[in-house]
Amino acid sequence: MVVYIDGLSDTTVINSYIIDMLSRKVDAASQTEPEDGMHTAALARELLFGIGSIHTVTEMASLYYNLLSGEAVILLDGHDHAYCADTRQWKGRDVTESTNQTSVRGPKESFTETLRTNTALIRRKIKDPRLWLETIAIGRVTKTDITLMYINGVAKPSVIETARSRLGAIDIDSVLDSGYIEELVEDGKYSLFPTVYNTELPDNVAAQLLEGKVAILVDGSPNALIVPTQLVSFFQSTEDYYQRAIYASLLRILRFVSVFISLLLPSLYIAITTFHRDMLPVSLLISLAAQREGVPFPAFVEALGRARPETYDRPFCGAGGGDPGLPVDYYRFL
Repeated sequence: MVVYIDGLSDTTVINSYIIDMLSRKVDAASQTEPEDGMHTAALARELLFGIGSIHTVTEMASLYYNLLSGEAVILLDGHDHAYCADTRQWKGRDVTESTNQTSVRGPKESFTETLRTNTALIRRKIKDPRLWLETIAIGRVTKTDITLMYINGVAKPSVIETARSRLGAIDIDSVLDSGYIEELVEDGKYSLFPTVYNTELPDNVAAQLLEGKVAILVDGSPNALIVPTQLVSFFQSTEDYYQRAIYASLLRILRFVSVFISLLLPSLYIAITTFHRDMLPVSLLISLAAQREGVPFPAFVEALGRARPETYDRPFCGAGGGDPGLPVDYYRFL
């Protein structure tokens, strides 16, 4: 008996190779030696292992798992075990350009929702036998395949063991996306800063693996998780790998400077205009006082949403030029 689920298994392989080969050759052997049933079963086993990607299961739970994963299950009368053939094939999205992390000079391909396609995209970039994959099923109901990927000898054993133990300790009903795993393996769950980096670019994952980090890929998710990560990793762009070192370093320095200016400039404005007015020239202080004359909010609220003191003959709001029925003051607030 051959059992499979239509839509998850490749029916062409099942019909053309498994069923057709077994029916023709086993029937021919049965006609020559009809009294020897064990010989027929042994011949069936030889033919099955000749197909490739065959493994044996002895428990019903494993049989259900492989069957629902898209494999074809072959049962032989009189035997207490079954054979599972890797015939998984289902409709999936093709490898396309990333919509969130675009790259001008680098590769345009991005991950899909198929786990084996994602691992193949990384293996095509890192052709090294030290690139190891460990796959486990997480989720009592969904039994989602989770792959831990790293370069043996480059990544620290302590980092690999930590990632492996945290994945093994997950006990939930379902895993539908990498976000489920991200919440359960990250450090400092109450931290305001992310401790797990996610990306949908295979070249970015390959670069992180070469730096000694560990990647976590989830079946059904087009995003890969990179651990461990630091805050400086979020200041790095994919384009940095394809630029000259001096240009990439300059752009990264500009990102750091821009972030510090964005964080510190409003606080400096509030501190100076509220508590240290003597640090400002008199002319600038008078100008600031004149601008804030009609603002009924303190400097802190003004920094969060600054009100413009200027007036407009025709209020502007998008391409339509604004609503003439609204007062001019409505368009002053940013």
